[in-house]
Formats: sequence, structure tokens, C-alpha cells
Amino acid sequence: MIKRFIKNKIKVILRNIGYDLHPYNKDSNADVLFFKTLELFETDLVLDVGANRGQFAVELRSIGYRGKIVSFEPLSAEYESLINKASVDPLWQVSPRCAIGDRDGSIKINIAANSGSSSVLPMLELHATAAPESIYI
Repeated sequence: MIKRFIKNKIKVILRNIGYDLHPYNKDSNADVLFFKTLELFETDLVLDVGANRGQFAVELRSIGYRGKIVSFEPLSAEYESLINKASVDPLWQVSPRCAIGDRDGSIKINIAANSGSSSVLPMLELHATAAPESIYI
């Protein structure tokens, strides 16, 4: 009874600050399933395109991936942060600043207020409505 009371209080506190609490189930956890897929296909190289500040690569390491990671990021401030994070991991390489596409050349990038939504593609109205902090600046 006390355990349920404490759990409910924690849920209320977390929801008030924008989070939710769920039981952890390793058989249905998305990160665990993704890692199992990497293992199943014997993946030894992950290309992290649009790496931003390296959040995806850090998450890969946290779920147990030990193969090589090559990250690509065109934005200068994010690139510097990415270089710093990767510098402590000998199997994490950061490409020189660039965007990845189907042809060589130059292109304009739309920079968002939250850099993770920056893109060479136009932002959909639904995206801007759902996440106003992501509008292009």
C-alpha cells in the first residue's frame, strides 16, 4: 500500500513537470529492441547523419553498442559540441562539417530555434504547430 502511494505521488510530481513514469520492460523497450536488431545483423558501423550534438551516439553507447560510429553534422556550434563528446571515444569518428545528400554541392539550411529541428527541408506546418520552439530562425 505504501509502495503504491509513493509511486502515485512520484507520478504526479513527474507529470507536473512534463514527464511520465512507466514500468521498464526489457522485452518491449525500444532501446533494447534496437540494440538487439543491431546485434542480429552484426552491425559494426553506424552512420549518424545529422548528428546534432551527439545525442544518438551517446544513447547507442548507453544501450551497449560497441561498434564504430561516424557522425555527420553541418551546423558549427553543434559540430564543436559533437567533436568534444566524440573525443573520448576512439570508435566514434566525426566527419568534417557537412550535410549528407544524394549529390555534391552547396545548399541552404534552415536553422531552427532548437537546433535538432534544423533541416535543408522545409518545416511542415504540423511540426511548427506541435513544437513552436522549433521554428526556423
